[in-house]
Amino acid sequence: MVSSPFHGFNIIYCSLFILAFCLCVPLTTQALREFWAKEWECDDTRGTYTSNSTFSSNLGIAFSNLTALSSSHIFSNVTVGSDDDKANKVYALYDCRNDIPLDKCHGCIEDAVNSTLDICYKEPKEAVIIYEVIIE
Repeated sequence: MVSSPFHGFNIIYCSLFILAFCLCVPLTTQALREFWAKEWECDDTRGTYTSNSTFSSNLGIAFSNLTALSSSHIFSNVTVGSDDDKANKVYALYDCRNDIPLDKCHGCIEDAVNSTLDICYKEPKEAVIIYEVIIE
């Protein structure tokens, strides 16, 4: 087990830990995208999963919950899965900066959720992604 500083969660080695931070940057040039992944780490040393597995299903539920929560909260965390099946338990959270409007936070988290599987295409069970948001 790896200890986590986030609300007393212990991250089991085979659980996904998606951490999306949304930062803001001033608009200086016309950009094609409003949000983009600035940094990421997809750690497959802690295990991988297959697309039709229980873990994949739990991941989809966690991503759906994060997206829904981001429409009304700048920070949220979710846990999906059973304590009896820790290998398939998913921990996920996001944290937007306080100075980002809620609609930008929501858009950023939607983008992060939708692109995480593309960024981490080898289906690792751990990922950290830091996004930037253009604020006009």
